[in-house]
Amino acid sequence: MRPLAESVRRRWPLVTSSGGRTSTKLLPLFSHWTFEPQESSGLEPVVVGIDFRPGAGQITVEGDISTEETGRILFDRECRREVPPSPAAVIAAAREVAATLAAQTAVLAGALVPSNPAPAT
Repeated sequence: MRPLAESVRRRWPLVTSSGGRTSTKLLPLFSHWTFEPQESSGLEPVVVGIDFRPGAGQITVEGDISTEETGRILFDRECRREVPPSPAAVIAAAREVAATLAAQTAVLAGALVPSNPAPAT
């Protein structure tokens, strides 16, 4: 998701971002990138994340773009894969979901940029 963060930074320099990951019993791995709008905008941060959950003989890889405070899902279309529990299958699914999410710069702009002004050149 780093390419998405770099693209957003180039186009909207006032939007800051940071990556991270979390592990809990419910979500054994949640990898995410949080985008913070300009402080004076009054908009809430947006999280682009992918979680990995083990199931009966499979791993579910699922991603979305959502608001950080209210949890409103902004995008999750075609962002779920159920794959065998092999490292190669999980990595491939994670890359597919990440690529789908990374293509959603318009979703991020709509949520992070007041009145969606023209990007910086």
